[in-house]
Amino acid sequence: MFEYLILTLGALAPGAAYVFWRYRSKWLSRIEATPVAEFPAAEPAKIVGVVQRHQTLTEAPLSGRTCVCFTVTVEELKGGVSSTYWGSRGSWSGGVPFLLADPSGTAHVDPRHAVLALCPDFDSKTTPVSPPGDREQTVLKQLELKAKNGPYYRWFRLREGIVKVGNTVAAHGPPTRTELAPNPSSVAGGYRDGPARLLTLQSNRKHKLVISSLARDIAR
Repeated sequence: MFEYLILTLGALAPGAAYVFWRYRSKWLSRIEATPVAEFPAAEPAKIVGVVQRHQTLTEAPLSGRTCVCFTVTVEELKGGVSSTYWGSRGSWSGGVPFLLADPSGTAHVDPRHAVLALCPDFDSKTTPVSPPGDREQTVLKQLELKAKNGPYYRWFRLREGIVKVGNTVAAHGPPTRTELAPNPSSVAGGYRDGPARLLTLQSNRKHKLVISSLARDIAR
């Protein structure tokens, strides 16, 4: 049974991702959340907060929903109509920087090159009698997959997970510092009571940023 998506943004060529279909590690759920105002100066830690808009948003390609991050995976039925095996054919991901707020303050989160663990909440299928629509065609074209095998449409299963404004997520990663955004009034508090700086979480060479919408990871 497919459970959820986890992938690394920017690990491969633009638009590509490395997908783990069975993310069973529970390490993130065992880590206590740290308030933004108490985030350590140099070591990775975990924040649990509510997603806020930073500047721009993006659109999830399969559902058309507005979000800050998305993942779409495509599987193809192997072995004919009597088969139950769906093989992975690729994935497409995207994301834009966003704010993550808890009661103590607000952090800036950059999902580029991050690991995303997202619950899929939208899916679609194509079959020989149910051809892909415009959005499915867009996803298949992005992954360089042909909708037809000869005269017949192929069996594809497409699944999408997103993070949108208002969602509660966990983010675990290394801290950096950046100047406040041009609209500082949108930022509720700052890092260690410093009004001129805003805590930023993003991947670096040593540590990967992990963003999770899984219930077990945001419970602590």
